[in-house]
Amino acid sequence: MIGPYQPTGFQMIHNIDIRNFRCYRHLRLDVGARLNVIVGDNGSGKTSLLEAIFLALCSTSQIALRYRQERGMEGAFHGTPRRIEEAIFGDLFSDRDTRAPISIVLNGDGDENRSVTLSRGPSSSVLPLGDSPGNAISTLPIRFTWHAADGREHEVAPSIGGSTLTFPDTGEDLADFFFIPTHGMTGSVEMANRFSDLSAMGRRDEFVRFISREYPWIKGLSIEAVAGAPAIFAEVKGLGSIPLPSVSSGINRAISFFLCMAARPQSVVLIDEIEVGTHYSHHKSIWGGLISFMRSYDSQLFVTTHSKECLEALVEASKNDTHDIALWRVEATKRGDPIIRQFTGEQLVAGIEFGQEVR
Repeated sequence: MIGPYQPTGFQMIHNIDIRNFRCYRHLRLDVGARLNVIVGDNGSGKTSLLEAIFLALCSTSQIALRYRQERGMEGAFHGTPRRIEEAIFGDLFSDRDTRAPISIVLNGDGDENRSVTLSRGPSSSVLPLGDSPGNAISTLPIRFTWHAADGREHEVAPSIGGSTLTFPDTGEDLADFFFIPTHGMTGSVEMANRFSDLSAMGRRDEFVRFISREYPWIKGLSIEAVAGAPAIFAEVKGLGSIPLPSVSSGINRAISFFLCMAARPQSVVLIDEIEVGTHYSHHKSIWGGLISFMRSYDSQLFVTTHSKECLEALVEASKNDTHDIALWRVEATKRGDPIIRQFTGEQLVAGIEFGQEVR
């Protein structure tokens, strides 16, 4: 058991319904596991599935811009409001058809019992008195409508004023949902804040011992200021105290997985391509840590991977206790709609042991 938090058996998301989002015209899934490992070919829809789940869990219209940038596209725009709208939001809609709204519904036990709708309505412009037409504020026709677990509805719409794009949020405090993209890194200030939360809850020492067991040359972790901004520093044998990202981007990324769960019990964590930046020799320990943390802190994980070595390490790390683990295989179809085949943890173990291709 890691830290003083006592697990309650909290189950999190039970089912997912996605309509008209990216490659998914309609997908409904029952979720029976705490750790859901998602595999499939390139372009089959793995990342889109994570994005859909997080879209319902987040609270800001800026998420569309974030998704665009995480896929390697530019975040600077020129042109008419209509062209900018299409660039940011167009490919979120299935077949780029904005006539049909996007709908994502999650049914769960807590704040993750939540849904979002993206729809395209009429646009509008507001010209402040005494200003020139160039300063008009154009409200884009895209509307985000979130329905929260408490029954409240929150609607926001992005806007353009001069050369400024504005992406409003709902003002909700939803700190327990995390999406870690393939090449994205959690900011050093955010990491330091989560580590500080651990200290305040009395869980810091156990967390540091866990990290030091896996990486013996890391003797300790602390928070220090870099030009006034807090960051996690690692005490490295022979080198002294250095910023954690300077030690290893892969280690920094792996530690961010654990911090999400330890600092925010009952969290939902989505990780795209878990193996990125991590040497294969650490896969087993990372899986072991994730399994231990998710059970200890009542977290739920949705994780993608392309790596057979990574799946083999998961089976080894599970020690045949796979009652809360599931494998989802995403498969593209000629019709265009992906299908998802779900397998139990026991079936995953059997497939690996008998040398079957499970990816």
